[in-house]
Amino acid sequence: MGKAGKHKMNSHALGKSKTTGPLRVKKTQTKRGKCLKWTDDNMKSAVSAVTSGIMSQRRASQMFGIPRCTLHTRVTGKTNLSARPGHPTKLSFEQEMKLVDYAGNRASLGIGFGKRPFFVYASQFAEKFGVKFVNGLPSEQWWSGLKRRHPELRLRQPEGTAAVRHKCMDPVEVAKYFQAMKQVIGENNLTNNPGRIWNMDESGIQLEHRPAK
Repeated sequence: MGKAGKHKMNSHALGKSKTTGPLRVKKTQTKRGKCLKWTDDNMKSAVSAVTSGIMSQRRASQMFGIPRCTLHTRVTGKTNLSARPGHPTKLSFEQEMKLVDYAGNRASLGIGFGKRPFFVYASQFAEKFGVKFVNGLPSEQWWSGLKRRHPELRLRQPEGTAAVRHKCMDPVEVAKYFQAMKQVIGENNLTNNPGRIWNMDESGIQLEHRPAK
């Protein structure tokens, strides 16, 4: 091949691409921020070490694994010592604990408390402190954050309660039960013989009347 042929081939190989338009480079997005790796105890110890003059902020940051900027805002008082990262929550941690305790107390009493009624109660509870949710009820995002901050809160399918149980939850019916039990204990001379009193439940006894077809 002659020089002219080589020159023509090299010019074609080094020429511009047939594709028109600017060259686009795909950018990779990096995750913003860092995962929370320090605990409240570490933060308190670090702040105490700095304020007492035991170590510098840089040294305390390295020792307790806390970002220096985060530690600085706690030491200077710009941020509350117990503040958590992220956007502020609608309710304080103490107020959320009251909601969780209320749900737990209902569960311990055997009273079903579904997700929707809990949202309604949470909205009414928040209004007492001047807090309002968008659209009047908490969102699913708030619900997810509440469960993350309070792992003891769980959503379970409640068991159905027999109609006879609902009837017996009336205070008058409960009083009748104890009066009848007192009478039976007196008639059988069991007051001074507690060892002869046995406890039993309704296992194996049909409480609901289910007639055949």
